Amino acid sequence: MEVMKSAPIITKVFTQKDEIKLLKSMIRYKSEKSRDATSDLADFTDFVKPLSFPASKTQVGGKIQRLRTKFRNNFKREKHGKKPIGYFNKHQCQLYGLSKKIWATLVQVDSDDEEGVGNDN
Repeated sequence: MEVMKSAPIITKVFTQKDEIKLLKSMIRYKSEKSRDATSDLADFTDFVKPLSFPASKTQVGGKIQRLRTKFRNNFKREKHGKKPIGYFNKHQCQLYGLSKKIWATLVQVDSDDEEGVGNDN
């Protein structure tokens, strides 16, 4: 008899408070150190502590990347007149507002570049 292996259970490591703290810390880090939090993840990871768990710089970097991707997708939706996905609860609205302060100008530049690609009419 063959035993089936179940897929590993993925648990959420960062709490909602951690996500908010991470974004607020990114804003504060930029203000205090005049550089982006991702320019030195080891320093930023120490700067943002304590979180609800002992986060590594890899975990912090991955979370920042996922939050940025989520923001970029929703920013583009909003730009095209659609409501951002999932931004109907207080936490998601807070994440979106903080993310906008951090990445809106970068995403705007990315969007402008994409619009020019393939439009040779």
